[in-house]
Amino acid sequence: MKRKKGLVTTCATISNKAKIKAKKAGTLVPSGTLKKIIDEESKKSGLSNVSISLDTIRSRVERGNLDSFNANLMSPIHDVEPTLCDFCIRSGKMGNPLTKTTIQQSLN
Repeated sequence: MKRKKGLVTTCATISNKAKIKAKKAGTLVPSGTLKKIIDEESKKSGLSNVSISLDTIRSRVERGNLDSFNANLMSPIHDVEPTLCDFCIRSGKMGNPLTKTTIQQSLN
């Protein structure tokens, strides 16, 4: 799954570079370039049996969001999650029940 996401990002990046290069030259990107990029990168990564939608790559390039990162999808407690998990594991090993109060006290 991670390899496929990386492949889509790579293809979007290469496609974007081709688009910028063509724009600077005052021409259009040649027909079939995107399909060629996807085929070449799929072979390089060993994922030639995975299908990647041309529309996915095109929309990423058009939006300017080549890696499809969305900060709004990140957990609001992302920074404290490792601490919470560690505390939960240690409390569970000690046989102490987890309550809202004990978790809040441990974070202060």
